Amino acid sequence: EGKDAPSSLRCIDIETGALDPTFKPPALDDPVKAMTLFGNTLYIGGEFRHVGDAERPQLAALDATTGALREGFVPPENGGGYYQGQSGREVEGGHDGAVHDLGVTSDGRFLVAGGDFLDFGDRSGLLVLDGATGQPAAWQPSIDRPVHGLTMWPGDNRTFFVATGG
Repeated sequence: EGKDAPSSLRCIDIETGALDPTFKPPALDDPVKAMTLFGNTLYIGGEFRHVGDAERPQLAALDATTGALREGFVPPENGGGYYQGQSGREVEGGHDGAVHDLGVTSDGRFLVAGGDFLDFGDRSGLLVLDGATGQPAAWQPSIDRPVHGLTMWPGDNRTFFVATGG
């Protein structure tokens, strides 16, 4: 792929199946594994480290209409390592893990990222971020195992569920 390759993200009209030619997101250097939408912001998570020329380890925010990178959303650094397999054996180095699922509160204040990462924003498996800036929220869960899925309780802005391994 590389930075000059077209993005693997597409916007599709549900009634016609036609691709939206105005949605032009930057190229990604590795796969997207999760997406969630709040208003006109499309949050993406996965294995990538770069979105176009910008470094965005495993998380980014895009304009949902145009695909443009939202510059103000910058996730914390990923220190590397990952949980291997369903049970979650810790493996240091060699791989940064991935974000496998995302959820956003109905007010857009918080973005929750779950995956097999070992040291993403000093968290393992689950990370709660400010939905506007991408920086870690004041409160962080202590899970220390891989998260395979998550969902938000609609409308209450305070409850989410996770499916973990280990």
